[in-house]
Amino acid sequence: MNLGSVTINVAEALALRETLIWARRRNMKYMFVEGDSKLVIDAVCGACDVPWNLRSIIEDIREGNFVTDVIVYVGLKRKELCIWDACLPMEANLAFLFDCNGYGCVRGSSL
Repeated sequence: MNLGSVTINVAEALALRETLIWARRRNMKYMFVEGDSKLVIDAVCGACDVPWNLRSIIEDIREGNFVTDVIVYVGLKRKELCIWDACLPMEANLAFLFDCNGYGCVRGSSL
């Protein structure tokens, strides 16, 4: 993609968004994503405030990432280390069922 003159963080966020769109069009349900920008990763995961110049891109990414948003929210509320390697936390089960059935979830809806 020719992005013109953009910051590294904008380029990273756009690359992530376009990759997720590409994967969704190919009916890929599960992916592991790596990135070089800690700011973009933290913004997607909800671990920091989203800078104004990334806000619309990050919102696009999160719309397709509802289950992850719930898991991050649950993890951030806990004081102890949590590793969910065998199953999802109970709080994320409903979001996962919505996602599996293709219903998705409107941003701001509650579980």
